[in-house]
Amino acid sequence: MRARIAADEAGAVASVRELSTAEVRYEMMHHAAGFSCNFSDLSGLISSDLIAGFKNGYAFFLQGCDANRAGDPISKFQITAVPKVPNTTGRRAFCTDETAVIRVDQEGSAESCLDHGPPLE
Repeated sequence: MRARIAADEAGAVASVRELSTAEVRYEMMHHAAGFSCNFSDLSGLISSDLIAGFKNGYAFFLQGCDANRAGDPISKFQITAVPKVPNTTGRRAFCTDETAVIRVDQEGSAESCLDHGPPLE
């Protein structure tokens, strides 16, 4: 069980990194629009199984998309990854935003990860 959790968590971190990198690439290709808030927009930049928002026992969410001012390109986003079955497919939540720093919450809370999760070491 521990080995599966460790593998699922490692996969979740890799997927968060993949999504973050895809957001940067998307923004570079669509500078006038900025970042995306839809996994489907990232098609071709991410693996096809991530488009549905589920992979390796984790659920992924893309949210918090916002511009600095009305009419400006989207300059902010938040990506979270939480275990689909807590304590079975994973224990920890992972998150990132436009800074590309991957953070972690040991209790598996996406909100806590975004609010005050320490950087993943």
